[in-house]
Amino acid sequence: MSVRRLATRRFAFLCLTAGVVAPIYAVTAKPVASIEEAVFVAVQSLIYAFVIGVPLAAAEILAFVAGTARRQRLPFAAMFALKTIGYAAWIVTGVAIAGSFTHAHEEASWDELLLHKGTLVAAGITAIAINVFLSAGRLIGLKTLLSVVSGRYRRPHREERLFAFVDVRGATAAAERLGDLRFQAYLVELFRIIELTALEAGGEVNDYIGDQVMLVWPAVPTSGSDPLHWIAHLSREIGEGRESFDAAYGMIPDLRVGMHVGSVIVGEIGLFRTKLAYLGDTVNTAARVEELAEGYSACALITGQVFERFPLPHDLLKATALGKWMLRGKQGAVDIYRLDLAAG
Repeated sequence: MSVRRLATRRFAFLCLTAGVVAPIYAVTAKPVASIEEAVFVAVQSLIYAFVIGVPLAAAEILAFVAGTARRQRLPFAAMFALKTIGYAAWIVTGVAIAGSFTHAHEEASWDELLLHKGTLVAAGITAIAINVFLSAGRLIGLKTLLSVVSGRYRRPHREERLFAFVDVRGATAAAERLGDLRFQAYLVELFRIIELTALEAGGEVNDYIGDQVMLVWPAVPTSGSDPLHWIAHLSREIGEGRESFDAAYGMIPDLRVGMHVGSVIVGEIGLFRTKLAYLGDTVNTAARVEELAEGYSACALITGQVFERFPLPHDLLKATALGKWMLRGKQGAVDIYRLDLAAG
């Protein structure tokens, strides 16, 4: 699976963050006497941000790409320590290099620049802060982290979202056959494919519930966000990995997917472990559609609202109307469509 697009987006985000934060910090950290001085300080900080930030962003993306390709990673503590040491070393070096461009350290030798206690301490603190931020983003999702930090959802409010539930067919039998450890490895590999394809299609994982994954998309289709394309790409990725899964686990993954779009209440929950919670009939309906998919060998089942709001990629998928269905816990009937891979 190609993760180039996803890696490029993350690289651009990290570089943009460095380019925005650096001049703001430089101008506000100490008073400036004039607009000209503020501009000069901001330009200097951008040079530092470029020299230090771009290589750090590239290193982070290389680590991300390598991590997506491997089933086994280093323990979190070991990876955190290695990245902190590496990032701190480059920050110190980058300060010296950027200083030579800005003539900020003309009277200092390279030994003095690289071993300056203040620079070493600042580099260590900065490296730890960067890794804490990125690690927190990995644990709860970068979009969620930014929303929590900004306080956007401190007070719950209503928004529209699309939800997809993905469940593994025959998970109980698979767990008994493989054993707990091999079944966990099987889920890790399967969930990796689900998450990467969703991220590439503009979605994100909201939660893992046993052998089920809950994913979220914006409710408006855009060029970078298309859940129906994700359904097709996920099905093809699973199909292309059939031999690999069969060789490793003696079974081929079979997923059921249910999808619905509508209004929900979004807000933070949790005292010490915060997450964004989506509450409302839309989430429940998506879960019930996923349950209904148990009786079909389709790529996915979607509601009429999804079918009407998101254009169907006819070169990838074909849709079949299944009529109105009474879903468990719902009072009114819901229009259901099944999606299958298009021939060819």
